[in-house]
Amino acid sequence: MLSDNVKKQRNISYLMNEITELTRFKNFLVETGRVKTIGQYERKPNELHVLEDFTSIARPNKKETIDHFADINDKHKPYRENALVSKRDQASLDAILLFKGTENKELFPEKIRKILAREYERNPEKGIHITKLPAYHKSFSPKSRLVYTTSLSLTEGINEFEEQIKKPLNLKKLTPFTFQSKTSSNGQGLNYFQANTHHKIDTYHTYISIRSLTR
Repeated sequence: MLSDNVKKQRNISYLMNEITELTRFKNFLVETGRVKTIGQYERKPNELHVLEDFTSIARPNKKETIDHFADINDKHKPYRENALVSKRDQASLDAILLFKGTENKELFPEKIRKILAREYERNPEKGIHITKLPAYHKSFSPKSRLVYTTSLSLTEGINEFEEQIKKPLNLKKLTPFTFQSKTSSNGQGLNYFQANTHHKIDTYHTYISIRSLTR
C-alpha cells in the first residue's frame, strides 16, 4: 500500500499539472484573441462555461486518448446542439477542441492535423467553428466526423470552408458536399441542415460536416 506521504505527493503533483494545463489554456485564449470573441456574448444558463468545462475534461497526469475524445464528444452533445443557436457555444467549443486537439495532434490523421493547425491560426471572428473532433481512430465508421457549426447559412459556411481551409491547405480527394436535413436529438429537437464531405486513404476514413439552421 502507498504511504500517506506518497499519496500526498501524488495529489500535489496532480494538482500542479492541472494548474499548468489550465494556465496554458488561459494563455491560448488570451493570446489568440478567443477570450474577447467568447466574452462578447453574454453567457446564458444553458451555455458552456469555457474554463470550468475545460477543467472538468482535463487529463493533466495522463496521456490523451481517442476514447477520451469520444467521451468529450458525448459530454458536449447538449452544447453542440445549442451551438446551432448560440455563437458563444460555437466559440467556446471551438477553443477547447482546437487546444486539446492541437496538443494531441498525433492522435489524428494528417489531413485533420492540417485543418486543426489552420484553424488554430485563424481569426477567432470566423464564420464556422469546430464543435466535434473525430474520435474513431483507424476506423471506417462514418461516425468518425469532424463537425463545424455555423450561424451563417449552410451555403456560406461551405464557401468559407472552401476558401479558408480546403484551398489554402490544398486538400485533395474530398468529395463534393452532399446535403441532408436532420433533427437534433438531445432535447431541443431543432431542425437543421448538414453538409457532408469525406476523404479516403488506406488507413483512415472520416467525414467533415458543416451544420446550420439555414440552407
